[in-house]
Amino acid sequence: MAALVPDRMRTTYFAQRNRLSQFGVFAGFVVGGLVLQFAEPRGLTLPAFAILFALAATFRLLSTACLWACREPRPPATHAAVATPRGPLPARVAAAIRGMWGRPSGALVVYLCCFVFGAQFAGPYFTPYMLREMKFSYHAFMLVFATSFLAKALFMPAIGRLASRIGSVRLLWVASLAIVPLSLLWLPSTHVAYLAGVQVVAGTCWAAYELAVTVLFFEALGDRERTGVVTVYNLGIAVATVAGAACGGLLLRSLGETRGAYAAVFAVSCLIRLAAVPLLRRVRVAP
Repeated sequence: MAALVPDRMRTTYFAQRNRLSQFGVFAGFVVGGLVLQFAEPRGLTLPAFAILFALAATFRLLSTACLWACREPRPPATHAAVATPRGPLPARVAAAIRGMWGRPSGALVVYLCCFVFGAQFAGPYFTPYMLREMKFSYHAFMLVFATSFLAKALFMPAIGRLASRIGSVRLLWVASLAIVPLSLLWLPSTHVAYLAGVQVVAGTCWAAYELAVTVLFFEALGDRERTGVVTVYNLGIAVATVAGAACGGLLLRSLGETRGAYAAVFAVSCLIRLAAVPLLRRVRVAP
């Protein structure tokens, strides 16, 4: 991506790309929700899921075909000497971790993994909270959940302009602090309009976070370390996602899966995210 997208248009490009992506996610949620809402009273829930999964697989194949059609440009001569790590994957990951140790790139990855752990501690349980505890229909669930993706798409251009003015590091600070209390906002009311409003705020905050992270991987990482850092990042995010969801699930189950148990999981998620924010102080943009 560094070779495909010039520096001068990087923030604008990723803002527009993310916007189109979120419009696609929103459309998928709307279609999925309407199909399930239609199928459930007719006893066709299982076939409806089968149709949705088949459509998802088809669109992923189309996406893969588009990716296959892309061609990576030749790197500039100034980057020709950049070495690509070789050897088994565990050895490459270990080498990348050693190279990141004590560097701003390492601080960025550690922060992102800790923050994702906190987010995933509660995130997977918003769906059962709405469907099981609040007895939402598929229609209401679709409306509330899809609102965040629509907000991401609508506000992404403004977020891109803000990122150009204040920089990606400051944008990440603002977005992270705004995200911290979001899961607690799910608790005060069960009204669909209220929760849709919360999701608008959440979608906007997460859109800013995602754009800042994307741009930072180009601004905070040098060309020589980017591949290794992204490898470690992807591994770390996968581990943080599984670990966060598992820990949140264990706490939820141990507390009895009641409304109070969900509230406890959401509160702990906020505290973990808040505890991760100070790690941002060591994140710097590469000179």
